[in-house]
Amino acid sequence: MLVVAAQGQAVKLNPKAGQVSDAEVMMDVYQPDTTAAAVYLIDKCDVTLRTDDVLGLDLLVNVYQRIKILKESGKDVTDYKILYSQDGYISNVRVTTYNMSDGKLVKTKLDRKYVFREKVTDNTFSCSFTAPEVRVGSVVEVAYEIKTERFWDIPELVLQRSYPSNMVSASLEYPDFIHVNRMARGYLTPVYKESQLAKSLRNNVIPSCLLITESYSLNDVPAIPREVSSLCPSQYRCAVSYEVSGVTIPGFVHRSYSMKWPDVDKQVRETNIISQCSVKGKFLEPFYVEPGEEKTTIANVRNAVVSAVKWDDTFNMIPENIRDVVKAGKGSSASINAIVASVLNGMGYTVSPVLLRKRSSGLLANFYVRTDAFTSMILKIETPSGTSCYMDAAPDYGYIDVLPPDFLVDEARVYPLDSNKPAYWEKLTSRAMAASVFSADARLQENGTVTGTIGLRAMGAASCLIRQTRDELGSDDAYFEHVEEGESFETLSYEYRAKPYDNKAEFTIEFQQAPVSGGDHLYVKPFLITQYHKGDFPPGERVTPVDFIVLENMTYIYKLAIPDGFQIEQLPPAASIRANGFKATALCRTVANEDGTITLTFAFRNNSLQVPAANYQDLRAFWEQLCNMFEGTIVLKRK
Repeated sequence: MLVVAAQGQAVKLNPKAGQVSDAEVMMDVYQPDTTAAAVYLIDKCDVTLRTDDVLGLDLLVNVYQRIKILKESGKDVTDYKILYSQDGYISNVRVTTYNMSDGKLVKTKLDRKYVFREKVTDNTFSCSFTAPEVRVGSVVEVAYEIKTERFWDIPELVLQRSYPSNMVSASLEYPDFIHVNRMARGYLTPVYKESQLAKSLRNNVIPSCLLITESYSLNDVPAIPREVSSLCPSQYRCAVSYEVSGVTIPGFVHRSYSMKWPDVDKQVRETNIISQCSVKGKFLEPFYVEPGEEKTTIANVRNAVVSAVKWDDTFNMIPENIRDVVKAGKGSSASINAIVASVLNGMGYTVSPVLLRKRSSGLLANFYVRTDAFTSMILKIETPSGTSCYMDAAPDYGYIDVLPPDFLVDEARVYPLDSNKPAYWEKLTSRAMAASVFSADARLQENGTVTGTIGLRAMGAASCLIRQTRDELGSDDAYFEHVEEGESFETLSYEYRAKPYDNKAEFTIEFQQAPVSGGDHLYVKPFLITQYHKGDFPPGERVTPVDFIVLENMTYIYKLAIPDGFQIEQLPPAASIRANGFKATALCRTVANEDGTITLTFAFRNNSLQVPAANYQDLRAFWEQLCNMFEGTIVLKRK
């Protein structure tokens, strides 16, 4: 892992709140990162586990940030939405924007009426606000406090963000009768200090304690890199996580707060996740279908549900009351999955909710086990014949065992409806295979142009990606413009074939290509659709792993018919490569057939969803060889 040592502050300033200088407002570039759209001049968070004389405990978080806006795109950093638990509260919200006007420093404070609080879930609330009068050049000060009785719910101490930071500090103070576990992560090494201070307590149990303070600081902190093919760069940022493992007061109390997965399982079963997946009632009868082939039956139930209950485009973990959702005609992914589960359970299938953490939200942290580590709920379906499959019923671009790429995780937790059966882990990455076959049937015309058809058949995760892309672009015209962009052929006509809820997608393109000519020679590019490019992975060091969306199994077959007036001068060289440090291979072979045609066969297999940063140069070397295959040229000569 690359380790970067702390540096000195690039911008010298007074860290005291309210002491914003003219120079900070007039600054137009942050020298350590001249491309930055914003910079945290100060990013400070102090967390205190407080105890009173009678050993009552609570948690206080003090946040102070000073942010410089350098470009229009950086203004979004001053939009805040802070989540907190139902027994907590956010107070002392203070926001001030500093601008220069006619050579004078002007301060604009946020009015309290523009601080909005709302209920997000039964247990979660949010506090939202936006700094006033923010423009390029502004300096914004933000401060607030979070108080909660959930002293064990220590927020992560974040020392690196998506924008660079000039000066960062974070600390945790706690009494010594509280025991904590600590986990640091990231590729930066912060300065660490520990101090202790004695505190007298007025009680008959423990007359005094030590207040332990652990503090961290960094200067000139780079933004967490927005490196290509990184699904969740924030999980690699410099940060420290704490867990309250227990409280011990000799002769009085000992309590463990460290959670294990069975503790989480108990909490999950106390929610309505399980109950809403096994609801019975006449309101579900319209969704029952005639039994048939099992996968078809499952798909038909799903289609009947989503025809009556529209998906609201949100992925979540806990379903609402499905009777209310059916009545409203609209619901979240968890609610739609719960309705499908209830119907199928009533038809003799065994359907269990599955909780997972999306890949884009980072890996599950087994160090800090907690229920809200999960983000989404899907279904495991066991059919009457004994087979099993997984599905997310909400999106049209999915199917049975065809899951959104964000859900293809190594650890998903299955919760059987039978409370006597324990929850267990399942690996969903085996559903990540994207199988696609491209076939090009081409003919060289007497006038030197190449015409023909390109066909694609995509299965599994590949069909999911194609259908999702087509839906996002909004039309067949836009999709085929996307396919043709940057390629050497011209589309004459096309046909897109994909059902809204299916495990395959197909298209056919009628094309025309103008080969490069030189004297009596023609240079034909056989690769009409090139999905990979040398620029996909730029040179340089890498600090985050490379994430591949899916596992890939791609085949490309190109056939070229040559008229009698031409002869073959040169074919693309045969090549076969294997990656170092991850599981990927590629091969390319071209042959001249006895019937006067040429056949090129290309195959690419990637069985790795992630390549460690340490193997980045191996990946780049493999990728360059892979892309060199696409530069192969068929050289023909007129007789």
